Amino acid sequence: MKKQLLTLFLSSLFLFNCSENSESETENFKPDGHYITCKLNGESFEPTLTLGSYSTKYLTITGSTKNPGKIIIITIENPEKGKTYNLNNNDSEVDLTSILVETETDKKYSANFSKGSGSITLTHLDEDSAAGIFNAITVYNDDNNDTIKITSGKFSLTSFFL
Repeated sequence: MKKQLLTLFLSSLFLFNCSENSESETENFKPDGHYITCKLNGESFEPTLTLGSYSTKYLTITGSTKNPGKIIIITIENPEKGKTYNLNNNDSEVDLTSILVETETDKKYSANFSKGSGSITLTHLDEDSAAGIFNAITVYNDDNNDTIKITSGKFSLTSFFL
């Protein structure tokens, strides 16, 4: 009987610890490599090349694949650790924060201050590294019926190029 109770107890501990990432874990996401991952219309996208560039005015994260050639570019204007940037917030001020996806057929989809929607949260930023989460609905030109939905987006950079 003791053995069965012990097994039940240990099993329940395991099950309770297998939950998805909590909101605080996501908010505290720190760089743990050099990558971008996300889902594009439900399909996993993991670029084979990831680069980052940082100045006090802009943070740019670029990920690309070779075959088929896809590119994602995330640009954050005036980057601040802990800040969430909302895309298409209809502010009268032009903000260059954006997410761009280029497909293997060279179609460019974007979400920025004037079209698409989504958000980018910069969870970590210092002079050597950055990390964050993002999601968006990117739009081809101004055709709101031709979109790419980006979900489960995450980026991590452990160095920048100048």
